[in-house]
Amino acid sequence: MAEREVAAGERIGVVLAGGGARGAYEAGALSVLLPALDAEGRRPALYVGTSAGAINAALFAAYAHRPVADQVAAVLQVWQGISLQDVLSSVVRSSFGRLLTFLGQTAHIPGVRLTSLVDTAPLYETARIKVNWTRLHTNTATGVTRVAVVATSVTTGRATVFVDGGAVPAPVQDRPIDYVGAAIGVEHVLASAAIPVLFPPGQIGDEWFLDGGVRLNVPLKPALDLGADRLVVLATHPATVPPVTTPLPYPACPDVDDSIIAVLDAALVEPMIEDLRNLGRVNRLVGSQGRSVGGRAYRQVPFAFIGPCTRGALARTALEAYAATSRGLRRRLQQIRRPDLPLMAWLLTGPVRVTSSELSTPRRP
Repeated sequence: MAEREVAAGERIGVVLAGGGARGAYEAGALSVLLPALDAEGRRPALYVGTSAGAINAALFAAYAHRPVADQVAAVLQVWQGISLQDVLSSVVRSSFGRLLTFLGQTAHIPGVRLTSLVDTAPLYETARIKVNWTRLHTNTATGVTRVAVVATSVTTGRATVFVDGGAVPAPVQDRPIDYVGAAIGVEHVLASAAIPVLFPPGQIGDEWFLDGGVRLNVPLKPALDLGADRLVVLATHPATVPPVTTPLPYPACPDVDDSIIAVLDAALVEPMIEDLRNLGRVNRLVGSQGRSVGGRAYRQVPFAFIGPCTRGALARTALEAYAATSRGLRRRLQQIRRPDLPLMAWLLTGPVRVTSSELSTPRRP
């Protein structure tokens, strides 16, 4: 980034999209971005996240009082130290009990309900320990930073943005978004990351919530409503539509995985692309002086997008890394003792086979 004079009171908002385990990618991207901003005398004034992005928003907000190098090192250490056992209870061990629960619900046994396919009790404990919640609240109370996380209300079907620090905006009239002031804690972050069907819904007070990505996977609008003058948008998908080409015949009838991917692309990726395009259009129309249309004020909000160049790039990199670290007798013995990750990889992708030449030249996202 070229050095230039920093506008007085300029507020930089970091928007962190949902992406499951790909939240580690977001943390890695910020480990490069934040020092570059700091070199220009800039620091984010706001973190807004959904799902895995909510976890990163809480982590960086909790360390926002530290020098940037310390922030980055602390957050990367958290991600590097997390294993599957820190997120989920053993899928193999709990599957039989969940099958019985499902059969009991099907048989209409009173009080028996299957609320999720996996148990995320370890994730609650991990989030409780890994994030310094007391320090986060001190940072938001003293104006060091603000943080907001997005969840989807089961009751209203609207996106609920929990805001810690500063004034809370009014509900959005033209989009299903509500704002609630809160001392953000473990329950808010886990509600934001409650992937439907897979993870159990999150409870906050008397209300239940699902993953924020159901409604707002890339929370651009909340960042603008919370007063950001400039945006950095981190996502795990590219902000471009694949070029139109002559489609090749699909090799077979799409299976369940193929159908889920198609639905997720339509629900999560396409709205992000459209929101970014709309923001770009508004910036071009209003110019640097701003503009009022129909009594509504518009302003120019420059933004930078950070994400992989192609769809599937992160998945390919993850598969290559998994294949590279799954070799050898010691690894095989570990997989026998802890079969959850190999089983999940097999169910989602089939047998993972990556050649040595592919491993020697990994694709860059």
